[in-house]
Amino acid sequence: MSDKIKTSELEDIQVLSSEDFYSKDARTTSVKGFHLLKKIESGGFGIVFLGKHKDNDLLFAIKIVNKWKLVKPIFQESVKRELRIHKELDHPFIIKMMAAFQTPTRICMVLELASQDSMAELPEILPKEDIKYWLAEVWQGLHFLHGKSIVHRDIKNENILLAADGHVKIGDFGFAKDGMEKDTKAFEVVGTAFSMSPEIFKRAGYTRATDIWAFGVLALELITNENLYGTADQNEIASILKKMQSCDQLEFPKNLRGKKLDFVKGMLQFEENRMSLNEVRAHRFFSGVKWDALLDYTFEGAPYHLPEKKDCNKPIILEEPTVAVSLVFDDFEFSNL
Repeated sequence: MSDKIKTSELEDIQVLSSEDFYSKDARTTSVKGFHLLKKIESGGFGIVFLGKHKDNDLLFAIKIVNKWKLVKPIFQESVKRELRIHKELDHPFIIKMMAAFQTPTRICMVLELASQDSMAELPEILPKEDIKYWLAEVWQGLHFLHGKSIVHRDIKNENILLAADGHVKIGDFGFAKDGMEKDTKAFEVVGTAFSMSPEIFKRAGYTRATDIWAFGVLALELITNENLYGTADQNEIASILKKMQSCDQLEFPKNLRGKKLDFVKGMLQFEENRMSLNEVRAHRFFSGVKWDALLDYTFEGAPYHLPEKKDCNKPIILEEPTVAVSLVFDDFEFSNL
C-alpha cells in the first residue's frame, strides 16, 4: 500500500480488512469489521474517532490507546479495570460500551455515540430548569454507579456528554474503580485537580464520597459559570486543597446565593460533613424535579448535533510504535452489538 495517501472522500477509498489499522491513513483499513472515519477528540492516553461497523450504518465513538504507552503494569491494570467496569454499565445517563477489541499495536473501545457537545461547551447563560434537570440526571448516573460499588473519580464538565436530545451521558471511566463499598477507601491520587476532593491529597484514603465533592464543583460551574478556585492552574489548585484547613476558606462566586449556595456548600465540605447522595437528592434545590420522568423533560438547547459521516476527507494518520510491541491483553474482546 502506498505511503502517499491523497486527500479524498470516503466513497473513493477502498477499505481492506486487516489485523491492524494502517498508520498512514486508518480510513483505508477495517479491523474486526470496524472502520475509522475521522478524529473526534484527543485525551490523556487515547484518541477518540468516529467509526462504524461494516455490517450496518450505525456510528460509534471508538477510543484507541497505543499499547506501547502502557509499558508500566499500573497502566495495563488501569485499562483492564476500565474495560471490566464500563462493559457492565447499562444506564440511560451513562455512555454505553458496545464492544472492545485489540490489534497488535492498539486497544480499541467502541462506545455509544453522544453529541460533540459536553457540558464544557455549553453557552455561558443556561436555562435554570435545564441546569436543574442536567444535575438530576448526573445524580441518577452517580447513584447507579455507587449502587454498583463503583467510584468514578473524574466527574467534571468535559466528561458529561450530551445526547442529541440534551439528556446527559456520563463518560470516561479511565479513573473509575470498582469494589468501593460505602466505607471502602482508595489511596491513589488520580483525577483532575479542580474536581478532586481535599481528602485525596491528604493521603489518608478516601471513599466514593469524593464523587459528591466533584458533583458539587460541577453544580457550581453550571449554576454560576465561574471557577471555584479563581485559577485553572492544576498545580495551584492542588496546593490550595493540600493546605486547606477548613472548607470555610473557599470563596464562592457572588452570584451563588440562597438555596443554590446551600446546595453547593453542602457538597463542598470535608468528607465527614459532606452531604450524602440521598441528602443531595432531597435538597430543596431539586424542588419540582420529576425524578420518575427525567427522560420526558425537553431541554431548550436541543437538539445537539451528533458527529456525522461527512467531512471525512482527511487521512487519519496514527502514531507509529516507538518500541517493539508484544503486549496482549487476555479476555479483552467482547461485543454487545
